Amino acid sequence: MKLSPSVKHFLGSIGKNEKGEAGVFKKQTLFPFAYDFKNSDKLAFFFPGAFMRKKGMPKFQRSKYFPDLEYNCISFFDPTHFLTSNPNFTLGWFQGTKKIFYCDLVGDLVKEIVDELGIEYQNVLLFGTSGGGLPAIHTASKLNGCKVFCGNIQTDISKYHKSAFKRLVRNIYNGLSEDEVKTKYNDRLSLFDIDINFDLFYAQNLHDKFHYENHFLPFCQKFGFKSENITSLIYSCAETGHKPLSGDIEKQVVRRLLEEEDVVDLYRQFGLCNDMFSN
Repeated sequence: MKLSPSVKHFLGSIGKNEKGEAGVFKKQTLFPFAYDFKNSDKLAFFFPGAFMRKKGMPKFQRSKYFPDLEYNCISFFDPTHFLTSNPNFTLGWFQGTKKIFYCDLVGDLVKEIVDELGIEYQNVLLFGTSGGGLPAIHTASKLNGCKVFCGNIQTDISKYHKSAFKRLVRNIYNGLSEDEVKTKYNDRLSLFDIDINFDLFYAQNLHDKFHYENHFLPFCQKFGFKSENITSLIYSCAETGHKPLSGDIEKQVVRRLLEEEDVVDLYRQFGLCNDMFSN
C-alpha cells in the first residue's frame, strides 16, 4: 500500500493510468483506499457498508467493479474500524472519534482529489448502500452539483438496529450514554440537517420494510419524495431485501448517472421500479 502525507503528494507520485491501494493521512488519521485511474474526466467514489472483520482490514468494497468501469474509481475503507478491536464491530459510518468526525475528513479528502484532478463536480458520483449512504451524502455536501446514489441506507443511525447503535456508542463514544450521544452528536448521526446542493438518487426496496419505514419515509417527509435535486427509486425485489442489487445492475447505475442517462428507466428495464413516487 502506497502511503502519502497528502493528496497532492499521492497524486504526484502516480501516473495518469495506474491502479493500486493507497492511504493518505488527514489530521494524523490514515484513510485507506483502492484506486484505478484511467485518465478519465469522470470519477466514481464508493463508500463502504458493514463488513466481516475476520476477513482482515482494510477491505475495499466494490473495487471489483473497477475493471468494468471506464471511469476513475476510488473505494474507501472506514478508518473508524481501526479504533476498536471488538470483533463484532462491523459498521462505523465514518464516525471517527469524539473530537474528530471522519465524515468531515473524508469529505475534505474527496474534494481535494477532485480539485487536484481538475474534474468538474457534476462529473463526480458518490456511491453507497446501507451504511455507506450516510458518509456519501455528508461528503456530497462539500461538492456542489455532484451526484449521489444511495440504496437502503440509514438516514439516522440512532434509528438503526438497537444492538448496532449500542455497539457504536460503547466503542466510539465510550463514556457517554446513548441519549447523550443523540443530543451531542445528532448532526453526525442524522442526515436531516444536510444541505442538499447535489443530485441525490435514493433507491429503496419495499421488501426492506425496516429501512423503508424508519429511514426512507422520514427522510422523504423532510425533503420530499421528488424535487429538483432528489429522485426516489422505489423498487420491489423480494430476493434481495436489504442487500444491494446485483453488481451488473449497480455498474449500469454508475454508467447511467455519470453519462447523464435515465436511471429510472434502467430500473424499469429490470422490472424493479415501483412508480408511486417517481412521477
